Amino acid sequence: MTLVVRTNRELFSGRLELDTGKELQEVRGEVLADDARAFRVKFTMEKSGQFRLHFTTKTGDENSDKSAYDLIVIPDMAPSVELTKPDRDVELPANGTLELEGYAKDDYGIKRLTLRLEIARGPKSVVLKEKEYRPDKDFKFADGSYPDRVHYKDFLPWTSS
Repeated sequence: MTLVVRTNRELFSGRLELDTGKELQEVRGEVLADDARAFRVKFTMEKSGQFRLHFTTKTGDENSDKSAYDLIVIPDMAPSVELTKPDRDVELPANGTLELEGYAKDDYGIKRLTLRLEIARGPKSVVLKEKEYRPDKDFKFADGSYPDRVHYKDFLPWTSS
């Protein structure tokens, strides 16, 4: 995360104090070259907690308001995929077609979807060539985000090997 803090006085330095309950981290800020009344702090948000801002002006004064601000981190959940068709193990003739349906979900959005299959043959398995779902389609919305759920419907021509 990049946080830019603006003040009403020219700055000598700035920093952020990040408290996640188990650890207190201090992150040094960088006074902006094009605006001496602002500083930038860059840090990675991994856990929820609170932060406080501290800065010193060029005349040596420190900020008096050191209030704590809540920082809430929403965790990135693992993507999930569910195949709904076929809904059981299937056997196909040598020239059959495997029909597939299902969906993929991800809380931050789905950029692309690739089918990966393997055939179980006794104690060994054979990994098939992966197949990208709709490779010519860009899932991106006009606002730059991606869908959090993609319905999947495809087929796989079968040739025995």
